[in-house]
Amino acid sequence: MRRTPVQAKAFETAYCLSSEAAALLHAGSTAALPLSPEESAFCAGLAVPKRRLDWLAGRIAAKRALAAYFRQERGSAPALEELVILNEPDGRPYCPFPGAPVFSLSHCSLGAVGAAGRDGRLVGADWETLALRDARVLEMFVHESERSAALGRSALLQTRLWASKEAVLKLLGVGLACDPRDVRLAPDLSLHAAALARFRELGSPRITLSEELRQDSIIVIAVTGD
Repeated sequence: MRRTPVQAKAFETAYCLSSEAAALLHAGSTAALPLSPEESAFCAGLAVPKRRLDWLAGRIAAKRALAAYFRQERGSAPALEELVILNEPDGRPYCPFPGAPVFSLSHCSLGAVGAAGRDGRLVGADWETLALRDARVLEMFVHESERSAALGRSALLQTRLWASKEAVLKLLGVGLACDPRDVRLAPDLSLHAAALARFRELGSPRITLSEELRQDSIIVIAVTGD
């Protein structure tokens, strides 16, 4: 595993802050948002305000990442409303627009991030605010080999570990259907059980982790290749 600053060489990233999404929702009809008619109808039908806000921020961030990808690859990008984002039966997002790459999205209280893989790369993204986890929560995702004296009192280490696992599981396309403890990061990235089986199905690609600290939060992008 190698950690580097988040960059746009192997993937494109884009953001939508919660404040921006809230302003867009407050401005008026969902028809004015950068969404397809179907997406607008879905957004309008979300009854819980926080759910609507998170959904919209995630869609905009992902669409912006896809648009950045097309600008790099083709010199121009479709309008955001053309980059419709759908979900596979297992929940994974995809874009049916011709030539759209694999992408991932994540949101937290600050907003949402989207990441689109370049050159056919798989990608997984996670954005988490820094926080200490309850001991019972730690038991659910920390493997014995990852425990250290610092882990129990460092919000950064705990959140980095969680975000890294989440990003890798998204890249593998299994999400939290797989035990997070099957992804281990001490001293280096290693996969086990169901995560390893899926990794082998994908051809055992090299996985690199990039991270960015941002306003008491951490963004981790997992991408295949160098």
